[in-house]
Order: sequence, then C-alpha cells, then structure tokens
Amino acid sequence: MINFNFKKIFFLNIFLILFSTLFLNIYLDKERFLIKYPDDNFHYLTKSTILKDCKNLQKNSCLGVKRLNDLNKKDFENPLRTDLERQKHRLSISYHPLYTFLLNNFFSNFETFNAHKISNYILAAISGFIILYYINIFIPNQKIVFLIILIYGAHFFYRGVQGIHFIDYSAISAFLSALSVIFLFYKRKYLFYVFILLSVTMHHVGLLFTISNYLAFKIYQFSKKKNYKILVNKQNIIEYISIIIFLIISYNLKYNFFPQAESSFNIYELNFKNFDIFKIVVNNFSTLLIAFFPTVILLNPITIYFFTKLFISKSKDKDIISLLKMMFLVSLIFIIFVPIGSTDSSVSFAYGNRFWEIFILNFLILTFHFISKIKDKKEKILKKLFYYSIPIFICVNILLIIDRANFIKSYDDFYHDNKNFSEFLLNKTDKDKILIDLHEPNFYYLLNNGLITKNFYIKNFISSEESQNYDYSIIQNPLQLTPRSGIVINNMDKISTNTTDVNLNVIFYSIKDQNISINNKFYQINKGLNIISLLNQDFIFNNLKKSIYLLGIKINDKQKSNWPWYSDFKFTIYTKIYTWNLFLDKKIDIKKEYDFTLISKNLNPSLNFDCENELISDVDSTLIFSLNCN
Repeated sequence: MINFNFKKIFFLNIFLILFSTLFLNIYLDKERFLIKYPDDNFHYLTKSTILKDCKNLQKNSCLGVKRLNDLNKKDFENPLRTDLERQKHRLSISYHPLYTFLLNNFFSNFETFNAHKISNYILAAISGFIILYYINIFIPNQKIVFLIILIYGAHFFYRGVQGIHFIDYSAISAFLSALSVIFLFYKRKYLFYVFILLSVTMHHVGLLFTISNYLAFKIYQFSKKKNYKILVNKQNIIEYISIIIFLIISYNLKYNFFPQAESSFNIYELNFKNFDIFKIVVNNFSTLLIAFFPTVILLNPITIYFFTKLFISKSKDKDIISLLKMMFLVSLIFIIFVPIGSTDSSVSFAYGNRFWEIFILNFLILTFHFISKIKDKKEKILKKLFYYSIPIFICVNILLIIDRANFIKSYDDFYHDNKNFSEFLLNKTDKDKILIDLHEPNFYYLLNNGLITKNFYIKNFISSEESQNYDYSIIQNPLQLTPRSGIVINNMDKISTNTTDVNLNVIFYSIKDQNISINNKFYQINKGLNIISLLNQDFIFNNLKKSIYLLGIKINDKQKSNWPWYSDFKFTIYTKIYTWNLFLDKKIDIKKEYDFTLISKNLNPSLNFDCENELISDVDSTLIFSLNCN
C-alpha cells in the first residue's frame, strides 16, 4: 500500500491543480484552428498589436481604430449604441495592462497568435500555483487540500467568466487582490501594495476587488477588538491615506491608447438615466440565487449544511478563517450591490461573473474547514456520507465538462489563410478604404493579422458624413455550418451534391496528418490544405482522427474561385452538432443545404449602393471584394 506522506500528497496536489488549469486549455486549442473563445482572446491580443504595429499612434497609423474611438455614441440608437460601446471598450482601452506589457515585452519574438497561446498557458500555470498557495494558507492538511483541488478542478462552472479550466485575467485579479489582504493580515505591508498593483493591472476590476477585501479586513479587525480605536489611530489613518492615494493613482493609470477613450468599470457604460438601484439589487440577487443553486447541487448539496453550520456555530475559528469568512460575506454584498453590468445597456451580473471562481473556492475552503472540526456523532455520519458521495459528484461534473468541451471544439471556429490575407494587405495604403462586416472572432483575428494598420470602416458604424466610395469590402463567408463556425466535417458526416458523373475537386484543411476514409476509400491528407478529386454524387466521411474544414468545391477547370458562385450547383451536409442545454449538451441531426443560385444573389449584403463587387478572395471564412463604388 502506498504511504501518502506530506511530500507525496503535496506534489500530487501540484500536479492536480496544473492539470486542472492546463489540460483543457491545451487540448481544445489542438482540436481547433482558432484558439478557444476567440472573441475574448483576440481582443485581449489587440492591445499588444496596437503597441507593436501602430507606430506610436502617429497621424496616419491605425486610422480604423482611431475613427471608431472618435465616434459619438449619441449618434446611434440601441442596440448599435451598446455595440459601439462594446467595440470601443474592447479595442481602445487596455483594462488588463499587465498582460499587455508581458505579452509585448517577453513574447515579441514569437508569431503573434502563438505568442498569445504560450502566454495563456503560462498564465494558466501561474494561476494554478496561486490557487494552490491560496488554499494552503487556510488549510494546512494536504489530504484536505487534495479533496478541495479535486472537487474544484473537476467542477463544472455553471457561472463565471470561463472557470479555472480557461482562467480569465479578471479571475487572476481576484486571487491577487485576496492575497494582498492576507499579506496585510500577516503584517507584510510591502507585499500588500505589490499585490494590489498586480491585481489592478491584471484587470481594472481589481480596484473593486481590493476595496471589497480591504473593507472585509477592517471589519474583521474591529470584530476582534470591539474598539473603534483599532480603526482610528495614527497608523491606520496613514494607511487609509496611502491606500486612497494608491487606488486613485491606479484608477487614473493610462489604460487608454487614445486620449478620448473613456475607461470605466462598467460593461459597457453606466446609463444614469435608467439607473435604478432597486432594480440593480433585485437583478443581481436573483442572478446570484439562480447561479448558486445549481452550483451547490453540482458540488454536493450536503455542503450547504456544513457551510451554514460554520457561520451559526459558536466555536472559535482561527483568525485567518475568521478573516476569510468576513471576506466571503463582504464579497457577497458587493456581488449584490455593485452596479456594473446591471443597467439596461450592459451585460448582466458582470461583477459577480468576474468574482465567481474565487467565490466558489472560498465556499469550499470554509466548508472543508468546518468538516475537519466535526465532533458531533450525527454530523460525523453526514460527513461520511459526504465523503462517500464525492466520486459521484465528481463524475457528474466531469461528464458535464466533457460535454462542454465537445461543444467548444467547433464553437466560434473559423479557418483563415494568413498568407492570402498578407498578400491582400500588401501595398494597401491609408488611401485604400476597407469596409468591414464580420463577426467578432474573425474581425479581431484580422485586426491582429495586419488589418489594424489599415484604413478600415466598420459597416454598422459609418457616420453620415463619411463617403461611401470604398475600395474593398471584407465580409463573413456565408458558407457556414452554423452561425458560429465554418464548415467542419466529422466522422459519419455525409455530403450530397446535385451532380452526377462529374469530377469534383474538394478542398480541405486538416489540423494534422491523417488517413481518412471517403466512401470506404482511404486518402492520406496532410496538415494544411488538401485537394481531393471525387466522382460520386454522395460522400460519406469516416476514420477522421481530427475534424477537417471544407474550404471549397471546384466543379470544373474554368472555376478560379474556391466555390462555384453564380452557378446552379447545390450540396447538402448531413451531420450532428452539439447544442448547449442547461446541463447536458446533446448531439442533434442537422441537414444543411447550400444553393449557390440563392447564395450568390445576396453575396455581398453589406453594400446597398452602386459598386462593382468583384470577388477577389474566397479561400477562407471571409470574402474579399474589390468595389470601385460610385
């Protein structure tokens, strides 16, 4: 029998937390062309791209982003006003300057998108060590630490930004802020200020995390002494003044790349005309309950008994546990009453989402702290029941995570031909006006792939004063399997065409070398672009180790484009796609027809004025037109 001594369990805990924060990060990226959650990831990356490519924001640099930032939201009605705020917030303001600094200074020699992936993995590993250190502050017993990490690492995050499996910069900010107050508790003031700075610069919302945690610390101090002098003395007044100055300086740090950009905690603006504190509180409180109820069920419903008993029991806790209890209660108040993300023009429950990862971990730590002290016979029975049921709830959570991972594999996944786009941008000057009508993942991807340096206009945000004489247009390729993905082919998928006895050159992209079967005939395809000549009317795909992307079908030798636009060609895909339900996702059969006669009629819907509309590129998830508009 293995003797699980302190060292073995400690190293097991390190492995477990790193596995929790890294495995899905790396695995899902290997299954996709684009990084997972590309809209979030690429707009984070854009700030670093601006610093590298915009030549210190000189006059003729980054005209598109500058124009976007100069637009007045009052000129637009909702939902365009909200979307404008969203794009300005995402492209003009670095509310995570520490990440931008690290990416720009330590990964500048890497290719842009690889640099972002590597930095994400490094931050995920760092977050794992931070979480492990955080747990050990409150729970010295490594066996209990193991159980906490096991439950937390396997937890299906019903709420939160992305959970610890794809940890967000705001979640890291929350942990850094909590550690700052813990260092203050242990009278390490220099670390207190250092970690406040790290928290605030990792994500701007760290200011609110810091206020919440520091307030909790002061309430804890007062509760211990029951004397106002502990709060009002010379030393504390100096500390208050220092913190206020520090927070003001932090708030006014140059987060904005452009002087006119408005930095705010809110997502995406605080609409004071519709400001209703009662409505805000009700919305936040109801969202909290709706999120917390399934979370407790997934963790284990018994936890709510132990957690509640901890707060109502009269037994003395260690000082550090008393501090954590106070931090939990104050954070609860902030989740309910903080107005960011609670107005009519905002994303709901923004503060709660950004605090959720550490909120749940604090819940688990406090729960296990009480469990470790149980002496009552009846509660010991409940304790055993809890321990014996842990594997069941872990299995349920893992099944849900697998389900989510299968959904994420193809969600917001598109193919881009970087070489082709670089060739298009070559020799384009600030006089060449490019009209953009794209989904966020593709738009942000192109921004980081050179578009940010060019003179682009966003279709939804064209002012009445701006000319309509555009030179080029880049739109979403209408040939998509779902509104949020390119045409991805998996095992058992079938393609049926309206042709007979015609050799079709079918263009695929594969993310790895593999030997696939089409109509029971094997084809060796390489990583990258592949062209396979197929004769049959119907094609059934098998033996796919990885998904492949369908990028084109050439019906004759005269066809120069990847797709037979303006022809009577049709094809139908029979496949299964994941639908994201409340709990378990499920695969559903879908049949999608692509009729090029109909598609071609509305090939460039972004333009409603007289243009030539010459298609010059259709090799990926975007279409590029040369316009020559009148």
